Amino acid sequence: MSLSSDIISLLCDEACLKLCREHFDEVSKKTVTPATHTAPDSRSPQEARLRIDELEDWLKSTLHSKLRNYLQEASSDYLYSAEVISAINGWERQLNPYSDCLLAFASELKSAARTLGGSREKLYASFNSRSGAMAGLRLSAEGLDRASLQLNAAAVNLSQVVARTIYEKVRVPVPPFAGVLQWMHRLELLTNVEALFKMQIKETEVRPLLANKLLPLHSRATTARETVTEIQREYLESYWNELRDHALTHYVKDRKVDKMLDELSGRHAAAMPPPGQQMIQDEAVLLSA
Repeated sequence: MSLSSDIISLLCDEACLKLCREHFDEVSKKTVTPATHTAPDSRSPQEARLRIDELEDWLKSTLHSKLRNYLQEASSDYLYSAEVISAINGWERQLNPYSDCLLAFASELKSAARTLGGSREKLYASFNSRSGAMAGLRLSAEGLDRASLQLNAAAVNLSQVVARTIYEKVRVPVPPFAGVLQWMHRLELLTNVEALFKMQIKETEVRPLLANKLLPLHSRATTARETVTEIQREYLESYWNELRDHALTHYVKDRKVDKMLDELSGRHAAAMPPPGQQMIQDEAVLLSA
């Protein structure tokens, strides 16, 4: 898919502006007073730079929008971001069942610790009391491990999706609490006193994540999506730089800078909507933000 004529025209204008800026920057370096200045350009360097700044802002905004739309149709790398975002969203969807299972595990931890804790007599609770507490904790550990496997599978899927693409650095974390059933098996071999101590440690580890409603994990999904956006921005900027170099080499001819600026200013004025329409557009942007 080739570049449209309007993009090529804008790239040509951008290249012309670059030459104009270089020219007036060079003029401004010369230590001449206005009275002795004999440069053929009708504008002062200061006036020209202000006009160039305004035109560059307009060109950058317009070109950025058009190039982004072009890459969304023409670049498989740029388009692939949709697959990456879908994989990130898939991982984040697994956080809700994982959170539910983690909450159930924390509740069973607290209940089992209450059964084994308290007075010395209660600490050495009957076999039946301990057995019931451990059975409930074991079931919650099994549920948490299943949810952990699902969350980890989604993380692995994302790694496979981004492998050997421009999005390789996009990552999400593995489940912070996984393999708790193995921890449970070891716990069952301990005395009540030892088991109570291990339960209290594990509950202390789990509590902060639940208190924040798994916000640290959700924030990692947000970061991953922001990384995709940043990679796209870098990709667009790199492509744009290549187009700039090509435009400077092939699209621009030596001409008087004053004439260039006049032509560019005219195109800029023609492309801008009337003041009233511009105000309506600006208000619409603010309302949609």
